Amino acid sequence: MAVLWPYPEDAFFHGAQPGRPSGRAEADQRVAEGVMARLLGHDRTGDQRIEVDVQNRVAILSGSVDSLEVVIIAGDLAWRTPGIADVCNMLTAPHGDDEAGRRHAGEG
Repeated sequence: MAVLWPYPEDAFFHGAQPGRPSGRAEADQRVAEGVMARLLGHDRTGDQRIEVDVQNRVAILSGSVDSLEVVIIAGDLAWRTPGIADVCNMLTAPHGDDEAGRRHAGEG
């Protein structure tokens, strides 16, 4: 379990009411919606089962996708979303999909 450092606008500092999202949570939700819109709008990622969570402007991608190429594309799309500070790409692809990885690394 990771402990996130709270920001001054987080509920911790202001005693926010239970069940009511803080300003940071609302901003993260908007950024998550932006990431999802990009993923759904792309022809390679639109039909994949990708879960997106954003915490303190960090996009966390999880799920299982068709290929390593889709893993790379999804991470790239998340990085290009306004408001993202970092991406934790935890997507998995079937083993043996080395061709896309070599192309991305500039080999072969």
